[in-house]
Amino acid sequence: MDTNNINELALHKLIILTAVDSAPVPMTEAALTSFVLRGEFLNYFYFKQYLAELLESGFLNYVEGKFYITDEGASALELFGETLNPDLKHAILKAHAKSAVPKRHVSTDTFDREDRHWVHLAMKEDEDVIMDLKLEVPDTEFSQQVVARFEANPDAIYMALVSALENYR
Repeated sequence: MDTNNINELALHKLIILTAVDSAPVPMTEAALTSFVLRGEFLNYFYFKQYLAELLESGFLNYVEGKFYITDEGASALELFGETLNPDLKHAILKAHAKSAVPKRHVSTDTFDREDRHWVHLAMKEDEDVIMDLKLEVPDTEFSQQVVARFEANPDAIYMALVSALENYR
């Protein structure tokens, strides 16, 4: 691997570490993904690769659905954070200030027509629709169970759907 590729790899990982470290509250995977993509700091595939490497190498922890920087990650930022372009670092901090914690809105609905049953699950971050799903389900009881599960943990269900689509072949 040549020096340019190594420097680019380090830069991209520093971007993720900076995003996690400077977040006002621990970020979910959905929030971190949205933050990185909206800010156009990395493309999705590189982001996922580098995030996995940071977790594997112990620079980040993922606990109860949220990312935390480890002591090793904080040390790396302290040692190499200066190499991050000041304009890029400012852009990351500004993006956090602009959308420190996206307002998550979850909506659910069930409806029946002629012995057919549906559930409607939707999720918005601020004004952006990030999920809008309608499913036909076997019966009213099951539709109520789906709604209850989605309302209890919308982030996990959203990420499971994204992951299933990402890994489907």
